[in-house]
Amino acid sequence: MIATSMMPSLSTRRLSMQLSDTKKIRLNVTIDDVSPHTRSSIVPVLEYKKMLPGKKITLFIPTAHWRTVRQEVATQYPLRLSQNEQFCQQLLDLPSVLFECAYHGEFHGRPFISDNDELMGLNYDEACAKFESMLNEVKLAGLEKRMTMIIRPPAWRMSAAAIRAARSFGFALALIDVDYAKETYAGEDELENDVIYSNLVYPQNDVTKIDCDSSICYHASNWDKGLLSQQALEQLTTVLNRDNVQTVHMSELLAEKKKKSYELS
Repeated sequence: MIATSMMPSLSTRRLSMQLSDTKKIRLNVTIDDVSPHTRSSIVPVLEYKKMLPGKKITLFIPTAHWRTVRQEVATQYPLRLSQNEQFCQQLLDLPSVLFECAYHGEFHGRPFISDNDELMGLNYDEACAKFESMLNEVKLAGLEKRMTMIIRPPAWRMSAAAIRAARSFGFALALIDVDYAKETYAGEDELENDVIYSNLVYPQNDVTKIDCDSSICYHASNWDKGLLSQQALEQLTTVLNRDNVQTVHMSELLAEKKKKSYELS
């Protein structure tokens, strides 16, 4: 006979059942525009590392960040990875098991035309030249083994030809399922099973209300309203400290998506 004092209370058993029934959620945290730019730097990433030890995140990095239109953040020359050794070393010092590095264009924009939409208006040959330049820059910077072959187009927009070109180089795609971006894809994004669509963009969407596997986008640029600020980090911390929330890299979501597709085929 089991002593009554050894038996869990009714409230404890109910709590245990509730916890076991809690839906597990995988959250891919991403941050755009991580670069050598003094106002779009690795600082928010390091704050994330300090506040959320052991949590995964995917960094999207322009290979030669160059703002030219908005004068208060413009630089005279492209901030090429290969010419910014300290920044590259900071990336290399981040544990790859937690910090995934991926591509966010070359310049991010179209020099002296727009600070965004670098991949929106490209034809196939132009896009191939762009991707080749990005990959060469990463190789020169000694980051070739550190970068994951995933690309997110600056400002989300990307021509159908650029999508075809990206796939020819072996890139998977980090896109968004909203009309202003989807119309630039012209259906090309739906032809292969190699896309993760972000369903949350800070601050437009409230991450505290997630109830399914999700990918959220923040920014490193301190002029952007989506900055991964101290306030945003504190809010994110409340979510990531939940027992049922697990952080994952975008590459893990892609692998799971392809596995499920294979199992259904």
